[in-house]
Amino acid sequence: MEPTRDDVLRLLGEYASQPKPSGPVTLSDPYLKAVESWESLPKNAERTDKGWVLRADRSWRRSIARARLVG
Repeated sequence: MEPTRDDVLRLLGEYASQPKPSGPVTLSDPYLKAVESWESLPKNAERTDKGWVLRADRSWRRSIARARLVG
């Protein structure tokens, strides 16, 4: 049996009312190593062209501005 809209809303309400953990986040060693390897890529070096970041951000913002609520 498929969940109904009310079932989904009830579950979301239950989830939203649960206490959320807070405090410092511990990052794993594999994650930190991955970040270090990403940061050391040639395209992330100082003085490299990062204009693509601005273009991607502009494109994303235009896309979000055109978004409309469905339903």
